[in-house]
Amino acid sequence: MLKKKSYIICTTPRCGSSLLCELLSNTGILGYPKELETQDNELVWRDYYKFPHYKAYLDEYPVLCTSSNGITGVKLMWMQLEKLIKKLRATPEYAWYKMPNLLNQYLPNCHYIYLRRHDKLRQAVSFSKAIQTGVWSSNQENINDKKELEFDFNQINDLIQLIYDYELKWFSFFKEYRIKPLILEYEFFHINFAETIVEVLNYLNLDVPEKLELPAPSLRKQSDKLTELWIEKCMKNYQFNKNLPFKTRVDNYFGTL
Repeated sequence: MLKKKSYIICTTPRCGSSLLCELLSNTGILGYPKELETQDNELVWRDYYKFPHYKAYLDEYPVLCTSSNGITGVKLMWMQLEKLIKKLRATPEYAWYKMPNLLNQYLPNCHYIYLRRHDKLRQAVSFSKAIQTGVWSSNQENINDKKELEFDFNQINDLIQLIYDYELKWFSFFKEYRIKPLILEYEFFHINFAETIVEVLNYLNLDVPEKLELPAPSLRKQSDKLTELWIEKCMKNYQFNKNLPFKTRVDNYFGTL
């Protein structure tokens, strides 16, 4: 009998989480992590997966993310975690469980992988471009291809603050429930695929295959000359430097986990 084991990729937008999910899926032994779709995204759970209602999708979501060896991997942004907990608490079979046992019932033997990005400026620039284009991964088409992208410092600055806010919420969640997540940084994992997979396997207490073969991912980096131009513009703006003390506090918080 397979011993079930689960993990949640906890992250914030534009950290390379789609790339990490593809990398983990390609192993065939670390589940098939997919981002949880919220109820308003019927295009995916109803039209693509053909579920008649959202509860049916929610019930089967872990199954969709499970490999043949019983390992389940899922991906959640902070707001998706909040909505998932609320939905589960409204379901009779989960209503009486308190956190973190609630998630352990939904995702057996649940572990946590926190994926973050050290360079918040690049993350926010990527975030801004994705909002304007509607393109969140390199295998998507630009739905606003006729619209010229506009540099908006205030938006980028606001997105930096939003990213830090999400990070602090994840930190508080881990602290409150005494969770010690595996912390991965985009800057390391996107150039060290094999090492990252071994780190995840060790964290989950799974055997490392003697021959670990990883197909080249289909996703590619989306940064370009425009990205560099916007970063340069931000760096020249004095207001950006006001974020640095807050940045230091957040980084120090994660160092205590």
